[in-house]
Parts: sequence; structure tokens; C-alpha cells
Amino acid sequence: MRITGATVDFSGRVNRDQRDLALNFSATVQGGDYPHSLKADFTQLSWQLRGAELPPDGINGRGVCRPAGRKMTRPCVLTT
Repeated sequence: MRITGATVDFSGRVNRDQRDLALNFSATVQGGDYPHSLKADFTQLSWQLRGAELPPDGINGRGVCRPAGRKMTRPCVLTT
């Protein structure tokens, strides 16, 4: 049996210097031809930064990311 793809759901937080970064994403990863090719499709990507010296509601946004290839050269686009 050979597994060629996987679904990844991630939710995490990082705290440093009185700031809190929350990151959430869901992605489908295709690695059937790894190490020659690796593809990912982030179907949901969101982030929020809150804390010291930031607006009361913090800064948040969403993104799109579909990296592919051996060097993963496609850019990810984040918006606020």
C-alpha cells in the first residue's frame, strides 16, 4: 500500500514579548512523487496577532497558499 496524499489540520499559538500569534490552517498534501515533487493546497489559512503595542482587536487576516515543486517556489499570499 502506498499513501500518496494526506489532509493536515493545524491550530497553534506562539507567545512572546507580550504578543500572541494564532495560526490555523487546513491543507491537502500530495507527495506521491516525493522527493521529486511535493504539492500542497491550503484550503483555509488564517492568523491573528494580538498584544502589546497593537490595536485592541489585534491584526488578523487570511491567506492562500498552493506551493508545488521541488523547491516550493510558488508564493503564499496573506491579506489583512
